[in-house]
Amino acid sequence: GGRRLELLHFGWGHTEGDLAVLDHATGTLFSGGLVSLDRIPDLGQAKIRGWIAALEQLQKPPVAILVPGHGPVSAPLRMRDTLGYLKGLLAQVEKRYGEGMSILEVRNQAGLPAYRNWSLQETHPQNLQHVYIELEQEELAK
Repeated sequence: GGRRLELLHFGWGHTEGDLAVLDHATGTLFSGGLVSLDRIPDLGQAKIRGWIAALEQLQKPPVAILVPGHGPVSAPLRMRDTLGYLKGLLAQVEKRYGEGMSILEVRNQAGLPAYRNWSLQETHPQNLQHVYIELEQEELAK
């Protein structure tokens, strides 16, 4: 169709096979599962540090329109919403993990009020648990 599309892969983030597509003619970014708007993203297959890094990289190319994996077509700055959630989640779990809290304590105590109006709130405790386990694995790998 005469369009130049760029496939963007930044490694394991939301899933092992994350792929975003950038249409250079229109500046449209199809972010796939890397961006979820107005709903708690599911970290079930994620590597949170990789996902954060991928979102930071996605902010570099010139993008005019964002087509997220979940949510409405939006301005590209909305990628920061998902990025903010992920960074907040990681910071919460790292802090409590460092304080020696158990996985159940973290799951029950670490909330992110800025995202309380997003849908799929039931996913947040699972995300806390997932990140806690990632931190344990990182520590064991040292």
